[in-house]
Amino acid sequence: MLSGIDLMKEIHRLAKPPVISFFADTEKETVLSALEMGATDYIGKPFSENELITRIMVALRQHNVPGLSGTYKRGDLKIEYAQRSVTLAGVDDPLNLTALEYRLLEHLSTNAGTIVSYERLQWDVWGQPDNGDMRPLRAAVRTLRRKLQDSATDPRCIFTEPRIGYRMATGDEPL
Repeated sequence: MLSGIDLMKEIHRLAKPPVISFFADTEKETVLSALEMGATDYIGKPFSENELITRIMVALRQHNVPGLSGTYKRGDLKIEYAQRSVTLAGVDDPLNLTALEYRLLEHLSTNAGTIVSYERLQWDVWGQPDNGDMRPLRAAVRTLRRKLQDSATDPRCIFTEPRIGYRMATGDEPL
């Protein structure tokens, strides 16, 4: 019989849905382990129906589940999720992003203001566990920054959090 953590690993091996873990106890180590393995959120038992519905809605928004719409705007950058369109002011056509670059940008922007760990990006964007090789992730971020006319040394959109991961600025942070 699989534990809840092992079940979540198996789910994430096959697909990348948002997962909310339910716990009879909320021991910090158990909760941290679930979040580290890919849980979007957790709820300690007992819980109210309103809390469950709210947490589901937040998880769906954060994972930009198909059918949800919205726009991320910061300075010259505009992302329209329903159209999968990324534009910069002053540039006539939408940016030409690869599927991987779009998934990376989408994941960072739907989690704007939150540091997204290297391990989390490996799971959510590449669909595989972290193997310790950060070169593909760094190369993808570098290419994405170039296309967004952003800079690692003076970022406006994608910020590096050394030894942790990346953070995308919220739409309302000062430039």
